[in-house]
Amino acid sequence: MDVNGTRFHLILGKDDWFRCQEDGAPHGIFKCVTFDEKADQFMLKSLPRRISHSQQPLNASIRCGAAVDRFGNCYWLANDRQQIFWQPSGTKQAHVYWAQKVVSCGIPSVGEFQPVTVNIEIFELAGLVVTEHHYLIVGNVSQDGLLIFDLHAGGEPMLLRFPHEVSFKPFDMAAAPGGGLWVLDRENHVYWGFDRDFRVLGVTAPSSGLQAGEEIPTFHSVDGEMITHSNQYFPAGFPVAACNPISIEALSDGSVLILDSPDPAKQVITSAVSSVLYHYRGTELLTLPVELKDQIETEETCADAADSNTVRLSVIAHDIVYDPASETLYAAESNGKQVIAFSMKLSPNLRLEVKTDYMPMHSFGGRALMMGGEAFGRKVLYDIVGGNVDQDTHVRWAPLQVIDDPHYARKAAILTPIFDGKTRNCVWDGLFLDACIPPEATVKIASRTDNDRDLIESAPFIDEPDLYLRGAGAEIPYYKPFADIETHPDQMRTRELLFQRARGQYLQISDRETLPDQMGTWELLFQRARGRYLQIRLELVGNSRVTPQIRAMRIYYPRFSYVEHYLPAVYREDQESASFLERLLANPKGFFSDIEAKIEDVSVLFEPRSAPSEAIDWLASWMGLALDPLWEGIHKQQSSDSHRPGFDRRRLFIRYAPRLYELRGTPNGIRLALQLLLDPCLEELLEQFEAAVWIPDTALRAELTRFNLPYPTPDLTRQALEELMFTYVLTSHRTSKVRIVERFMARDGKAIAAGDPTGGSGSVGEDTLAGSAHRFSVLIAEGLPPEQVAMVKRIVDLERPAHTAYDVGRFWDYFRVGEARLAVDTVLGEESRFVPIILGRNTLAEGYLASAPPMDTPERQIIDRDRLGDTVHL
Repeated sequence: MDVNGTRFHLILGKDDWFRCQEDGAPHGIFKCVTFDEKADQFMLKSLPRRISHSQQPLNASIRCGAAVDRFGNCYWLANDRQQIFWQPSGTKQAHVYWAQKVVSCGIPSVGEFQPVTVNIEIFELAGLVVTEHHYLIVGNVSQDGLLIFDLHAGGEPMLLRFPHEVSFKPFDMAAAPGGGLWVLDRENHVYWGFDRDFRVLGVTAPSSGLQAGEEIPTFHSVDGEMITHSNQYFPAGFPVAACNPISIEALSDGSVLILDSPDPAKQVITSAVSSVLYHYRGTELLTLPVELKDQIETEETCADAADSNTVRLSVIAHDIVYDPASETLYAAESNGKQVIAFSMKLSPNLRLEVKTDYMPMHSFGGRALMMGGEAFGRKVLYDIVGGNVDQDTHVRWAPLQVIDDPHYARKAAILTPIFDGKTRNCVWDGLFLDACIPPEATVKIASRTDNDRDLIESAPFIDEPDLYLRGAGAEIPYYKPFADIETHPDQMRTRELLFQRARGQYLQISDRETLPDQMGTWELLFQRARGRYLQIRLELVGNSRVTPQIRAMRIYYPRFSYVEHYLPAVYREDQESASFLERLLANPKGFFSDIEAKIEDVSVLFEPRSAPSEAIDWLASWMGLALDPLWEGIHKQQSSDSHRPGFDRRRLFIRYAPRLYELRGTPNGIRLALQLLLDPCLEELLEQFEAAVWIPDTALRAELTRFNLPYPTPDLTRQALEELMFTYVLTSHRTSKVRIVERFMARDGKAIAAGDPTGGSGSVGEDTLAGSAHRFSVLIAEGLPPEQVAMVKRIVDLERPAHTAYDVGRFWDYFRVGEARLAVDTVLGEESRFVPIILGRNTLAEGYLASAPPMDTPERQIIDRDRLGDTVHL
């Protein structure tokens, strides 16, 4: 309700906007609009972009394996499938990591000595993966086995072969959690599992080995007994129901995803055909196969509001890779032009939802996709340059980038819920939108009213005037709808103006320009909206590059009429002239209403919690405070989480200013002032106390009980709650960022009688009363910026008694023998952790020299580090 008694209906937040209905779509279905939860804005939907399929599809059957290790080194198979290449971390040059040099000698026949015939045996490689224990595994198709490279030890690989009776044709691999791996056998339609010791996992089944029965060995004693052999078993692979499995991906729960893509040689490819995803755990198919397709909107489907059809996006994937951190499945299309991202949910069933991120690939070589580690910022990597043997040394690995090229729906119409004006023939006043409407986008408003709720849907919509941007901000006094919006760096430019009539001792500049252009509160005045019930039609129009972004909408009712309240009845006799006069006087009414509202709510300026940021310094001057600009952004500087809200610490400082004056010259006064400066969690702590009044907090109750403090109750006033938090913050045994140490009180005063045993001369009584009384030390955390350290000294100078002396030190300084007592003068905190030294980051005596790889590897036996027979801890 405003100052004139006019009420308003509010649409704010996702739940409110989704109570609306898109015109021409079923209720609850939004074709061309969406709500951006990060920006808290209602806008046109971003549509997927698809590159044409004109290019010949890649042949997935000859896809070469690739992987990246924990250090950022990339490995991949050559196009001839006979060599392994690698690209060391931090370089762009490819090198041969391993090439085949297998030599086999024929068994000589009986006869004279003669030259041995040397046969060069070249075998085919397929699939490549790096396990968590830093082993490089490559499939050996020709010999039905695996080549195992120890990346720590180096050297030639070990060949792990399957029995001759078991067909093993590896095609693709994936690293399993715990150091194992999964191997996809495309030819035999099975997949195999290996644990961290490379033992085969699978279904126990009889093999074609020795049969049960009795046998007498060739060499035996005369009275030897018959020897009985039992059946020999070898694990069988896990069967896959896919027709053409080409890729396998491991999940953290021990299950796997298997990609089944149609084979162009065996199937006619149409726009309706897509790849299929299978979700297995062992032999169990956890969910029904899920197709890589989704219903999407396009410009054509959003062009006509009456067209409710959607387009089916079908993806034929060349390879897939899964990022568990973002729960995103990346599928490289078979034409090699782009990657389609799907949001994948595993619970309760496997579900895919296509994302609108545009991720093109340039000169894709067709090798397997890789999920880069920390060295690549957890981005998907794909190879550039490929296709023939001569280009193996020119392969480069590029991170997949999301191109910021928005592609929005061009228009959409939204119908709001039906609003109730409470009275018959209610005159609706105006509409206000907190929105950003770029120059090439518009929002058109139409309204319809009726006194009967059941008849309003049959009434026609009447177009309202165009919205205009208010220069004075929102109509609600002291309210900033976009207080959380910061100007983007690209929009920050140096602009110049010449003051025309700015004359006087004081100058105030509006902060309207701190918002991007066309962002603010937009307003219109209803022309003929009369009736108890009202419905609004919003038409959002863009050009596919920009979209209106609406945060909130307010519809005011009933109109406070100057004609009815301040003019004689003669002005209302003619309806047409009265309507014109009422709309004409609405302009000065809005101007005066804004002024009256600010006067009525002027108390907002006197409360530190609600005062605008530009009024904080003025409010502080009431208490004789001149706050340094450092206080405004101190919370954001100390917070390690960039997503946490940034509080203005000046507000809290002003609220505790009376208490600071009371405690001035005492240790608690110094500690409170320094806590207000250095503790980044005071606002969150106060919110926790406020929430505990209504929602029980077991941890807080136990903490307060430990310090003999009462638990917050509903009967506590705001001032009493802040007083409780103040007492809790200054509790002596609570972990704190600040500590004050008085040498005179160290060891309960025994230091004066016994002296300092670590002193240079070692004489007793050297630490006398005169040398230690009226002196104290302030301990602060390590790593504070110089400006914060300087502010600490200024605060102590202002708050300390005039006759005392002090020094400022770090917690780590007071941990040194000879200057402090452990557990008396020091507090062990995160800032003094003993960590491995990193060149350019740590200082001496603050860490230790860590062992270089592979000496820091726990899952290997290392020469000069381990003894033979010791157990390796995995």
